[in-house]
Amino acid sequence: MSQDYLDIDKKLQSVDRNDIWENFINTRNYDFRHAVWSNQRVSYLSGFSAYDNFIVKIVKDKLKLDEYRRTSSDFYKDIKRVFGEETGKIVWNDGEILILREIRNSLAHEGGKINDKLKKLKHECVLEDDVIQITPKDIKRLFSAITCAVEAIVSCSRDNECLNRKQEDEKFNYRCTGDSVCYLLKDTSSRLAASARNTALKT
Repeated sequence: MSQDYLDIDKKLQSVDRNDIWENFINTRNYDFRHAVWSNQRVSYLSGFSAYDNFIVKIVKDKLKLDEYRRTSSDFYKDIKRVFGEETGKIVWNDGEILILREIRNSLAHEGGKINDKLKKLKHECVLEDDVIQITPKDIKRLFSAITCAVEAIVSCSRDNECLNRKQEDEKFNYRCTGDSVCYLLKDTSSRLAASARNTALKT
């Protein structure tokens, strides 16, 4: 490798990625700036949707229902029936999960504008004219909260056997499902966050 390339490589290693990120999101090129914010928003919605679908599937299978949606009026009651009062709260109505849910609702149903419920919570989101701007910090917070919730589910499965009771045909093994989804969520969330950040750095 020539000395020129070695010099370039050395300079790149000394680059502060946080400085580059701040430069990108504060650029006067508003089209690029909003593309970066949109990338973060998609990452956030995808991460929460993975968790959302996971909970719905467990509740549906445990209650032996052919069809089930999160929009059910008894969704939280059903969660507590499946996981128990304490774990059910951690899974869906804990303070941190509640904040994540309202951020997701604001992004999905309000075009990103912060809703009234979220205004009353300690969301720590970056706002521009009351519109939420998702940052890597928010993605990390999402991943951490989901990880804690999934760990509570796996613990419930192992300790209380509320999820892994054998079915007659042994079709479902919830302990395996819990471990696998915990890994899946961790891997997916990490890749989403990395993808969003790397896209900005490489563009």
